[in-house]
Amino acid sequence: MKKIRVDLDEQVERFILSYWPDKAIKARLALLPMRRWSKRLEYWTLPYSAASLEDLIAIFGKRNIEVRCKLPADWWLVSAKEHQYVIEQKRMLFKERFEQIKSNAQKHLSAYQYKELQRAVQHMELRSYSQATIKCYKSELLRFFKYYPHQVPEKINVGAVEAYLLHLLRVERVSSTRYNQAINAIRYFYQEVHHFEKRRFDIGRPRKPKQQVKVLSKGEVMRIFDAVENVKHRLVLFLAYAAGLRVSEISNLQLEHIDTERMVIYILAGKGKKDRTVMLSDRLLDELRSYYKLYRPKNYIFEGQRAGEPYSVRSMQAVFSRARDKADVNKRVGIHVLRHSFATHLIEEGTDISFVQQLLGHGSIKTTVKYIHVSKRDIKKIRSPFDSLDMGEEKL
Repeated sequence: MKKIRVDLDEQVERFILSYWPDKAIKARLALLPMRRWSKRLEYWTLPYSAASLEDLIAIFGKRNIEVRCKLPADWWLVSAKEHQYVIEQKRMLFKERFEQIKSNAQKHLSAYQYKELQRAVQHMELRSYSQATIKCYKSELLRFFKYYPHQVPEKINVGAVEAYLLHLLRVERVSSTRYNQAINAIRYFYQEVHHFEKRRFDIGRPRKPKQQVKVLSKGEVMRIFDAVENVKHRLVLFLAYAAGLRVSEISNLQLEHIDTERMVIYILAGKGKKDRTVMLSDRLLDELRSYYKLYRPKNYIFEGQRAGEPYSVRSMQAVFSRARDKADVNKRVGIHVLRHSFATHLIEEGTDISFVQQLLGHGSIKTTVKYIHVSKRDIKKIRSPFDSLDMGEEKL
């Protein structure tokens, strides 16, 4: 293989790669995740950073690289031994032919950052984290790595992490939920994957606004049900309200989970990988039997377009949104509001809060107490002082 000459374009601070036409070089250049074609120079270019040099050495070998400019400042931040370790790790990674993996992460991260992202994902998978958590943490880590595109992730210090978090708050103006997700993902990467000390990343959290959960009245629930004609779609909404199920739990519900002898529904591996049992009402059982005679599902109660696969969560959410709009319910709520309404209506009817906690699958009673705050059971008993004022007819 012929050598690749590396020069510096000082105007844009990028490496310029020049070489004699060679098929082997051209094929390997496709492995460089940070490469960019310069129309002005008509050469491939790379960011002027140590990470770019490590990529080049890992792909082409040190003997085939001729650096004809000064090395970037961050090259001297680590020892030759550390550079060699990173290069060896990247060399193993490049052997897996990254050009065949067309992922969003690969397009924006250096090869080493991409490897670390995949390492974090595998770490979560081995610990049986839910797909939703893995997707969330992967997304937050991807954004974090992209903010420092040319740095080795484990070399980023707490000051840099805080600078990124301030960027989220001041520039992107993210919600407190999104901000906490970013903190959780970064903490997991450093404390669980790389086993850094907890005090090393002692990051504060913003105050979370104390918002009451939104609920529907029984009249609004009925209007939403009446707005749905499709039997399958109606049963999805019935299950969310009649048993207080999460939409993911409805999607994963199987025929064997319905126990008509004991009149219960078994929820297996719900949120937090917890199992629980909820009641099966007589009316809901009648609806389930009518649905079964019509659709004849084989495994999952609600099957998607492909036989044997569950009905997607997105589709169920769309069913609720259409029904809400058709019923003229002017509240910004999703299908999860049926679960909130289930809990609130139970409390209003006098159900003990500890039973409601078990039905919802809450680990702490504190999570369930929030439904007391929106319940009208005790509020209706309180008389407004306005009603006790002695106001004559002439004053009105």
